[in-house]
Parts: sequence; structure tokens; C-alpha cells
Amino acid sequence: AGAPADALTRWAILAWRALLGRRAFDPNAAVAAPSAPHEERAAALVDALADRFKWSNKERKVLKRLLDSPFSPEVLGKTPPTPTLRRWYDAAREDVFRQLDIASALWPTLHEAVSARRAELRALLEREDPVPRLPSGLGNQLRAEVGLTGPAIGESMALLRAEILDGSVENGADAETYIAHARRLLVQG
Repeated sequence: AGAPADALTRWAILAWRALLGRRAFDPNAAVAAPSAPHEERAAALVDALADRFKWSNKERKVLKRLLDSPFSPEVLGKTPPTPTLRRWYDAAREDVFRQLDIASALWPTLHEAVSARRAELRALLEREDPVPRLPSGLGNQLRAEVGLTGPAIGESMALLRAEILDGSVENGADAETYIAHARRLLVQG
């Protein structure tokens, strides 16, 4: 595999290597989720690179997102179920492919697994739109028809998005479908 095409992905790979140290080259090393010290070091590194190379705020944000990658050897080595693929894509959108490039560079022995995850994500995108799409005005309809108020509306919509990602409810359905599903969720508690 060649080097990633865009410069920000290459910079993210170098930054990850600096943050992980030797563990970056050991596919069996335990890699914990980013912790507060990691996030602080990552933010400081992004700021230093952005200042040094006069990057725009947009470039700074992209690099920061790339340093928040959810992938580790443990995650990449297993074939994920469709809901997990949907969640990965929903969380990172198009950056998910850059994050896979980063993972491939950090753990070269997992290149085949990374290629498989990339193919699975592309197949998912060909099959469906994995981003939860709720109809415009649904919050107002939940207020009027279900009687929800304030934060309960946002919490219900977040639950509906999670249900879409899990495949429990159809993505892009009409408002009535989501209102009925929200009522069922409320009854279930």
C-alpha cells in the first residue's frame, strides 16, 4: 500500500506515531481509548503543527478529528456487524477512510484487516445511507403528538437515531413511523 494521498492524513500518521511511541508498531499492544492526557497532547501537537505551517482553522479541525480515531488493533482485527459499521461512518463520515489509512500505517501487520474494513464500509455505502435521517419538524411533532418537552425531545431524537443505526427502525421513514416508535420507546421505559 502506498502512502495516503492527502497531506493532513500523512501528518496525522506522524502525530499518532509521536503520541503512541513504540506501541504504534506492535499490533498486539493494548491501545486504550484516548484519555485526557492523550487528548491534551494531541491538541497541543495539532496547535503546534497548525501554527508552524500556517494551517487554516478547517485544516486544524480535520487533523484534530483524525487524532480522535476510534480504531485500534483489537477493533480492526474483528469483522464488525452492520450496526457497528453504521456507527463508525456516522461518527466520522468521510474521515473514516482517512482513519483507516492511519490505522494501516500505524499497524502494518493489520493491512489485510484494514482493507477488509474499508471494503465493508464501501459495500455499506453502496447498499444504504448509513447516516440517520430524521424528518424536518419531528421535534415539533413529538412535542404536539407525544407531549414531550425540552430535553426529552432531544433525548427521544437521539434514541431514534441510535435505533436507526442499530437497524431497529427504517432510515428516512416518515414522521408517523418515528412518532409511533418514540411512543413504543416511552412505554418500554
